[in-house]
Amino acid sequence: LDAAASNENHLAPRWFTKEQNALDPRNVWRGRVWCNPPYGDQIPPFMLKAYESAQAGAVVAMLIPSRTDTRAFHEIGSKAAEILFLKGRVTFIGAPGSAPFPSAVLIFAKTDRACRLKFWDPFEKNLAFNFG
Repeated sequence: LDAAASNENHLAPRWFTKEQNALDPRNVWRGRVWCNPPYGDQIPPFMLKAYESAQAGAVVAMLIPSRTDTRAFHEIGSKAAEILFLKGRVTFIGAPGSAPFPSAVLIFAKTDRACRLKFWDPFEKNLAFNFG
């Protein structure tokens, strides 16, 4: 599932568009989920849905700005099974340049172990996300 996509940019065979509203309680996130949520004040509700979905058995990988000073990052992000801090800045397809902020990938999964933190340089290895 691509939880925050459009008909043109989805990365999975199943996706929710803005109009379908991935946060609607009727829209269940199951299995393996990718989420690059709309940035701004919509990030915390998407993080909460990711955490709750993981508690129900989903595995959710979420790309967010690495804003470690926010309440959402501490209260919800810290519940992630794993946090990968990306080296450098993400460049989105079609963007004129890189993002003006650092990014992190949060992996939400039901686990009994403490959160693992990693720093990832995508240019050092050919690393693919395998969250299944």
